[in-house]
Amino acid sequence: MTIRLSFRPDIHGFHFHNNFHNHFTGGFPAIDTDGLCGGMVLAAFNYFRYGLPIPPLVDAEMDFAVSFEILRTQPGTMPLVEYIFQSQVGTFTNVSSLSFLGPADPVFHDEFQKARNRIDTGQYSILGLKMRPGRTGYGHQVLCYGYDPDAQGLLVYDPNFPDEEMTLTAQRVDANNFIILHGVHGGHDDRYRAMFEQQELLPDRISDRVTYDWPDNVFRNLNYAVRPPRVNAQEGWRWCRRCEGMWHVLNHTAGACPAGGGHVQDGSGAYSLLLNYRQSSGQNNWCWCHKCQGLFFGNGRVVNGTCPAGGQHDGSASGNYTMIFETAANRTFTQSDWRWCNKCQGMHFSRNAVCPAGGLHEVQDSGNYMMLLS
Repeated sequence: MTIRLSFRPDIHGFHFHNNFHNHFTGGFPAIDTDGLCGGMVLAAFNYFRYGLPIPPLVDAEMDFAVSFEILRTQPGTMPLVEYIFQSQVGTFTNVSSLSFLGPADPVFHDEFQKARNRIDTGQYSILGLKMRPGRTGYGHQVLCYGYDPDAQGLLVYDPNFPDEEMTLTAQRVDANNFIILHGVHGGHDDRYRAMFEQQELLPDRISDRVTYDWPDNVFRNLNYAVRPPRVNAQEGWRWCRRCEGMWHVLNHTAGACPAGGGHVQDGSGAYSLLLNYRQSSGQNNWCWCHKCQGLFFGNGRVVNGTCPAGGQHDGSASGNYTMIFETAANRTFTQSDWRWCNKCQGMHFSRNAVCPAGGLHEVQDSGNYMMLLS
């Protein structure tokens, strides 16, 4: 029976390939490398443990050319790429990284047991893979989130194969022993010389940092828990103190408020919403209504609920918004206690707010949503 934790490569892993080409611009010596596998693994895990959906970007939307100096990329680098690069550096500040260069090859069975024990206690780990003879590169890194005790295989997220579940097993081919990385559903067969546990990752270990601080991270043993950057976040959302609803303020209209007249934004904080996430660990299918300017749950439909401007909400001009749920890791940079009303389908803050469908909102079926503060 396969034992797995809740990380899923198709939901929590990046949707683009590890196609990075890295060029050192700091002078001599000239250094060019390919890939940021460890950075992608650690960055994806950080999105996961902070309760933030993985960015929706695919290959065509990425800039894979990375120019860097020591410990930093050149100005103009995409914030997500800078974060992945810094995460890559973070994985190499672990002493165990020296195992990539050492002549000794750990025994697969011993490393399998280490990974298995971590999974059994709810922990994840980054596994290092040593290149076999004849292959270029310094090694490879993957995220382990499960195991199969019968097949002696480990379930891993490999950024070289986005959205796929991969396994690691030990096999003897001809006269050689290999660590075989292959797709659960077939199609891949990549061979490595050896495997070792490089870094443990604790899902409940977070920090309030938004940039990397190496001495502090080592001192506090935070496993490089650094809050990830937001991607595809739309600003301009506000709370209306009259109806307690969430509405968009940048369309030169106050819309329609269930309490009468238009929405107001005085007293509100500034909010941003995640937009057009293809797959998400949050809840998709939230919509902006161009009639009332409010936010409602469309559930895949463009017309739904009850609109204070009359009739039903109309999301025909809306993107697909993603809401996130409360976790211990995202409380420090979000506002909780936002609710969905099953009568009007709208999003509101107070349990005692006015509902355009009549009376008060009904929230007994709602989750606790978190709003991102701009």
